[in-house]
Amino acid sequence: MPPRNALESPFGSPPVELCLDHPVSGASRSTGRLAGSTAPSSEIDRIVYTETEGSRKAIGDVDVLYHDGLYHLFHLVLPNHDFIAHAVSTDAINWRRVNNALFIGDPGSWDDLMLWTMAVSPDPHRSGQWRMFYTGLSRREQGQLQRIGLAVSDALFHWHKAPGNWLD
Repeated sequence: MPPRNALESPFGSPPVELCLDHPVSGASRSTGRLAGSTAPSSEIDRIVYTETEGSRKAIGDVDVLYHDGLYHLFHLVLPNHDFIAHAVSTDAINWRRVNNALFIGDPGSWDDLMLWTMAVSPDPHRSGQWRMFYTGLSRREQGQLQRIGLAVSDALFHWHKAPGNWLD
């Protein structure tokens, strides 16, 4: 069965269907329906997302939010943990990849090894701005220390890491 979505693979190979068979953030426990969705609940029992056949990549931790008519899916790409991917949808079923949100830092930075779990929310102190908290690991410490980073955005599509001065 072909994938049920229009996600374009960034790797140029035919897509393979990967399914998230657990409720997505914002879904009702009783119906499995996403808030604001008009699709029958049977159509959102499975959220389908594609990846490249043979790429040995999988979706890691996710954060889903709804803003201005679009669902935004931010997720890790495993096993590398070297960027936080971003996809958008109008119905939370058919997803389209957009530019990745964040990448690991430059060599020597506090997050130059891996990026882990992220959480996106409106900035309560700056109207119209968004913030993403994420976990970063450094090569210098061989991933032994986890630090929390902050990235900011005006429209959820272009993210900038906030400078950090870590005192351990």
